[in-house]
Amino acid sequence: MSKTLSMHRLVQLSGFTRLNIAEKIFYLDCVIRMLFFGFPNTWKERGYQQGHGWASWETCSAVLPHVSWLMSLTAKYNLKPTDLELYAELIFRVGTYLWETEQPTMARHFFEFGLKLDINKSSENYAQAYRLLGHIGLDVAQPRAALSAYKKALSLRLEIEESDSPPLADVYDSIACSYAEIGDVDPAFENLSKARAIHYAHNPSHMGRTQVIYAMTYLRAGLPDDALASLQACWKLQGLTKDQIIISKYPKHSGDIVLLSRIKYMKGDKEEAQRLVSRTISMRKGVYGNKGPRVADSMFILARMLQADGENYLAAKLLREVVDMSRGVPEMQGHLARALWFWAEVESNIGDEKEAARLRDIAKVERDKIEGREAANGNTDDSFMSLVGWMLW
Repeated sequence: MSKTLSMHRLVQLSGFTRLNIAEKIFYLDCVIRMLFFGFPNTWKERGYQQGHGWASWETCSAVLPHVSWLMSLTAKYNLKPTDLELYAELIFRVGTYLWETEQPTMARHFFEFGLKLDINKSSENYAQAYRLLGHIGLDVAQPRAALSAYKKALSLRLEIEESDSPPLADVYDSIACSYAEIGDVDPAFENLSKARAIHYAHNPSHMGRTQVIYAMTYLRAGLPDDALASLQACWKLQGLTKDQIIISKYPKHSGDIVLLSRIKYMKGDKEEAQRLVSRTISMRKGVYGNKGPRVADSMFILARMLQADGENYLAAKLLREVVDMSRGVPEMQGHLARALWFWAEVESNIGDEKEAARLRDIAKVERDKIEGREAANGNTDDSFMSLVGWMLW
């Protein structure tokens, strides 16, 4: 027997139009409260799994269409719930779920919708929403837009928090992450130092995220030994070993192993690096399914390693798979263009210059379709690499 009650949308709309404005607001408030208390509340939680509700994704997916429908109704009929703060937080929670499940375009729409509501701009919710917009910017290779959002979150936090408040450390971490993505490591280290000072003033055991961003930044600076030490410190704070991280279901741990793979590769342990990044493909498929930006990124990194080893046919096979899974997916337009560009290089290595030229032309066409692109137009490896985030967690 089904435990759900469904009603055709036309029947719903017919009943809705018969209500007067007071009744509409009453029922709207009731639905918002039901969804609010039924939707997992993780988006502001702290700890090493900061605000990540992966264990509740199934519940989130069931609530999502109802919140989306409410947003349509309130916008179309200009309805204003009694408790706008509650409504906004519900929307932000859904937006966080969408970001976590690799739907940044839709997630951004939810956050922008919530921020346009007449809510308290000096609130924790308002500041946290800008931080999540920064996360979305990093996922779609817009680190400068992310930096702007993070700085906005910082200014809002400083209005409502003490200067050494632990939530500020999270924002400094995020700012550092955007600087590292841009490739500007000095301000990244400056912001990480601020985050570390706050953690030491309160509870150093909570600085796992700071350590992993230190690792990323050290690697960006060409210091793999320091990067490895920071990554291991992050895992130690969580009470986990590398073997436990590799079998973890927590989505961001696959990003840790990608980072470890890159560290090993820079240190010259190329065989171990290939083994590790290969493992992240299955890790990410287990979390996100057989397609998606993070699966594609792991496959791309492996393809580049294989190409460097002269395994051009295997590299071409992987890049073709990335191209196939990226077509028609807005969030993966950068992955598509990047994979095409480097597939052309592989074909050139094989000796098929005609196919290489064709793929390069297609790569440039696909690159020009990317909305909000921060990467330059140059037809170089670096410009195409910058179409995808340097590190996708």
